[in-house]
Amino acid sequence: MKKKLLLIIAVFYFFIGFNPSIGNAKEFKQSYCTAEDVLLEMLKPDIDTIIMDKYGKTFSWDYTESGGLVDLKLVHDLSIPKWFEATLSVESKEIGKENPKRGQSIIRLKIIPASFSRNDNAVNKVKVINFQDARKVD
Repeated sequence: MKKKLLLIIAVFYFFIGFNPSIGNAKEFKQSYCTAEDVLLEMLKPDIDTIIMDKYGKTFSWDYTESGGLVDLKLVHDLSIPKWFEATLSVESKEIGKENPKRGQSIIRLKIIPASFSRNDNAVNKVKVINFQDARKVD
């Protein structure tokens, strides 16, 4: 009986005193990423294509400093499948017919995620609803 009690106490002290996460802990890099950041990164190739179609050439662009995603809503109309409407704000030093310097454009997109489709081989679809040409940004 004493041996069993001593064994239980020894095992108990072993597990309390032994914490493998302390000795093997590595320094984790902190990242500050939101769901919005992930969505915006996923849309970059589509926006490159939209700009190419609109102007006939590609431009160096990025999302505006105030935030690239202006509005995002899920549309439940009678259409199947349902879809997202995203309004994005992008800026470039080259975009804009009247402003060759720096411009800001507003792009409204219709996004149909593959998960909303009934087709097994579906892919994400991104279509332009509206593209407001660049405005001068000082």
